[in-house]
Amino acid sequence: MEESKNSDIKLKTIDFFKVCMMNSVVLYHCSCIWQDGWSPIHFECSSMFYVFISILGKFLNSFHVYGFVFASGYIFYYLRYERGRYRQKYRDIVRRAKQLLVPYIIVMICWCIPFYYFEFGLTQNEFLKKFILGISPAQLWFLLMLFEIFIIFYFLSDLMMVGKEKNILILLYILSVVARYLISYSAVFNILQIGNTMKFMFFFFIGMCWRKENWKFLNKSKISLCLFGSFLANIIFYFCPNLNNIEKCLSPLISFLGVSAFFSIGYYICMKHNYETKSYLKIKKYSMSIYLLHQQIIYLIVNIIDGLRIPSLAVLCVVFMLVLLTSTLLSEIIAHFKIGETIVGIK
Repeated sequence: MEESKNSDIKLKTIDFFKVCMMNSVVLYHCSCIWQDGWSPIHFECSSMFYVFISILGKFLNSFHVYGFVFASGYIFYYLRYERGRYRQKYRDIVRRAKQLLVPYIIVMICWCIPFYYFEFGLTQNEFLKKFILGISPAQLWFLLMLFEIFIIFYFLSDLMMVGKEKNILILLYILSVVARYLISYSAVFNILQIGNTMKFMFFFFIGMCWRKENWKFLNKSKISLCLFGSFLANIIFYFCPNLNNIEKCLSPLISFLGVSAFFSIGYYICMKHNYETKSYLKIKKYSMSIYLLHQQIIYLIVNIIDGLRIPSLAVLCVVFMLVLLTSTLLSEIIAHFKIGETIVGIK
């Protein structure tokens, strides 16, 4: 009975963790409005705040999507090897395509492309490169990458989970590092997000291993140590860009420090606190749609507040809260249509 209760808490932790990682992505993109070339409006700020927001963004970027992919691997192992799911190839692949590729196509056509055309003057070459070749399709890149990882592990995981997980983890770590070099060398290596798929496979597999081996969650001192190590590494690499090659080699490890720390924090929150408030349940319900809609909403909001004399930190907080609120309201509207579930994964 106790073991079953503990398993339920771990699965609830995964849901809570995924919601937190999605919100971390939104917060990260809100922090990007001070970076040159990211949004249509560039906000001015003090040099001290610029350093702060750059380091915060670098820190968030080191674990947010990696954490979501880790959680996906954790759930994949649970469903396939504990619940006997994912054993009907045609049905499973078609269902996954409906969950990931169909939203990619619909959100791309109905949301991203019109916005980039009117806001940035999207050209035919940019359209081909960004969305058809899938090299940089705004926030939609995540859907392509996750679908490709699902396909790879759907057909190979039975061969991987045979007692040689440590060796495979080492190989996938090396593959993740190599992918970083390939992507930085040429965008060609990231057509249809192939490069990012190579980069993130390590985290999907380590999520599977965590579930299979029932790894213990970190205690408070280890959580503090991991967070300190991750944050310090990001500070060092921010101030020392000449260490770029070392950063590429250590990036998967740095990302895992953040992922394991925040996953453990999520576990203790789920175990000891009543976190399932109305606001949380609402954001959980629409977390995927918030992710799919948020980036263009940020652009709209910064256009609206441009010129207002607001402290930089307040701008960050206001934009973040408005993006969550607006994305949630849009999701509520979409949910009233039958096609809403197909478009943005609303259940």
